[in-house]
This record gives sequence, structure tokens and C-alpha cells, in this order.
Amino acid sequence: MLDRTILREKLRTNIEEKNQLLRQVYGSKGLDVDAIIAEYVEFDKKIDPFVTDTSLFLSDAIKRKSNPG
Repeated sequence: MLDRTILREKLRTNIEEKNQLLRQVYGSKGLDVDAIIAEYVEFDKKIDPFVTDTSLFLSDAIKRKSNPG
């Protein structure tokens, strides 16, 4: 999720696939791809400070606990 270009591409691909299903199977109109992408990108910006490499984070925490000084 840290690479917004990839996030946009994956969202577009998935939403367009779902839109085909909605149209062909359910006779429904599709979802607004651009609006959904914009919403997710804004959400992604908000959570960026909390996204980390958890294996590195845990490894560092274990090292600090083993060597508190």
C-alpha cells in the first residue's frame, strides 16, 4: 500500500472485474471506479504513518528487550 501507483492499478483492475460481474450477471450499473480509487488513496495517506515492516519492528523490539541498556 505504500506505492500508490500500484494501489491504483490493483484497485482499477479489481473494480473493473467486479463491474463486469455486476453488469452481466446482475444487470446492475457498475461502480464509479475513479471515485472508489480516490477514496482509497485518501485513506492510504492517513494510514501511511502506521504501516511498517512488522518483521523488522518485532526484531528490533526483541533486541531492545534482550539488551535494555
